[in-house]
Amino acid sequence: MSIKIKNIRIKGIRGAKESLELPLLGKSLLLYGDNGTGKSSISDALEWFYTNRVSHLSSGEIDLKDALRNATLTEQDVSEVSVSYTKGEGLNATKSLFVRRGKLGTEFTNTTEVFMKYLEDSTRENLLLRYQYLRDFIDNTKGDKLKYLSDIIGFSEVTKKKDVLRKSYNSLKTEIKNQNFEAQINTQKTILIEKIGAAISREEDFIEVINKNVAPLKTGIEVKKIENIDFLLEHLMKGANGKLNEERTFLEKVKAVTDTLKSEIEFINKEYGKYYKEFEKIAEDVESIMQTFLAELLQTGDTVLAKKYHKEETCPLCLQPKNIEDLRVEIAARLKEIEESSKKKARFDKAKQSVGAIAIERIKRLDNVLLEKLIKSEEHKTIQAGTIALKEKLEKFLQASNEKVTSGNKIPNSDTIGIQISDFDFQSVIVDRIKEIKKLQEKDNSAVVYSNVSASKDAFIKIKFFEKERIKLENQRKSLEIIYNEFVKKQKEGLENFINTFSEKINGFYQYMNPDEPFQEIKIVTIGEEDELNGITIEYKYNGEWVSPPQKYFSESHLNCFGLSFFLASVEAFNEN
Repeated sequence: MSIKIKNIRIKGIRGAKESLELPLLGKSLLLYGDNGTGKSSISDALEWFYTNRVSHLSSGEIDLKDALRNATLTEQDVSEVSVSYTKGEGLNATKSLFVRRGKLGTEFTNTTEVFMKYLEDSTRENLLLRYQYLRDFIDNTKGDKLKYLSDIIGFSEVTKKKDVLRKSYNSLKTEIKNQNFEAQINTQKTILIEKIGAAISREEDFIEVINKNVAPLKTGIEVKKIENIDFLLEHLMKGANGKLNEERTFLEKVKAVTDTLKSEIEFINKEYGKYYKEFEKIAEDVESIMQTFLAELLQTGDTVLAKKYHKEETCPLCLQPKNIEDLRVEIAARLKEIEESSKKKARFDKAKQSVGAIAIERIKRLDNVLLEKLIKSEEHKTIQAGTIALKEKLEKFLQASNEKVTSGNKIPNSDTIGIQISDFDFQSVIVDRIKEIKKLQEKDNSAVVYSNVSASKDAFIKIKFFEKERIKLENQRKSLEIIYNEFVKKQKEGLENFINTFSEKINGFYQYMNPDEPFQEIKIVTIGEEDELNGITIEYKYNGEWVSPPQKYFSESHLNCFGLSFFLASVEAFNEN
């Protein structure tokens, strides 16, 4: 339901000491006149009625209630603003301002839920435009213009959701890279080739090769699916040296884990190198990075100045004398510097998180090896020591990724803590012992087949697991990419549709007030990439050429007409009640 004002009555507010009545009968109101004739008294009364504040009386030095009451009233007099409506008498209300026990208080005569909801909804609508704010939108920066419209139409909330989607998408990409599925799958394929002579990918082909390998033993067992292999292994274990088989299985597991890690040396060191480089950049300029935490404060301060909440020629924070326009220019310059620092910090954070995630994943793999019962035996102490040494290197990567760049501490470069080929020298002990066990098992066909079947089964299952995880993450990444792209597309379409309609309304009002002038087709235009809008500007045709901004050719009265057109268009577009 569209609600319109039928009548306004003001008494004892600002310059209106006696009762002043304005029978609007559902129409809009334009007040004009000389200074001191009461225009502000009426607009102040309405703003106070609807929002419980008055923008130009919001200074900390002013007591709003005291400033609102007519200065000549006695303590017994009551100040009032009464508003009645063309539709819904249940909304009619009077807001009073009175003195009680020496203090000023306020109350509404209407406290129904319906009226309170209407009042709350009204605070989000454009009801008043003062002459001093006519040019605010035009004079705002490109970014502030976008923010102003974004807040009204909810575009800023949409942008937040877009950022969540983008972060989720980037997080999945990083996880896929850090897991390095390719290296893990290749290690297991090498095991398959060594044990059964082929890197088989289909389960039915794998089962067929297993049965061929087992056939010479005449066990009478035919494997039909992966789950049956454990039964076959139990049977083979009975006729083989169980201790040797257990040791060989353990050694081959350690070799597979360390082989994968060895194949990742370049990848891990390269990622750490990127992090070290970004850390050094930040460490050299900690001051500017610390400034990024002030961005929100500066943006809020600029908003306070832009909306003229603070009117004195002082800094609103420290209250030192300062020209407001000069202050806004300085804030804009600082925010520009902070924007660059924020990009630098984002690159650093990404590199830091990557190194941490890579280290944690590899430490987890080595921890699984160190939990093996046989690694604690005396004959395998070299393998244990080598595995622990690798883990300690990775822990140094992790420790470096947890170092606070603001601490003043340095982190070691990759030459100091980087993983080297020599760190895997202990693998020779594993290889030699596996050869010894193979030699001992040469005449024991059951043992050889057990080892081959057991290792190839584990490798095949791991390949399937890694492939499944990779496909799952890739599908999630692709789905998020599609969702993100469609979201950005719809977001852009939605904003452009709104801006086109809004621009037509602004232009319509402007042309009505300024017929047959050279300024035509006034419109709002977005600035920035498709998925990263950073502002809006105002364009118009002047003598057949597109021109921006309005200040270039508009006179003072033309700029005021634009401000009025913008206000009227926003009322038509946004006011629901």
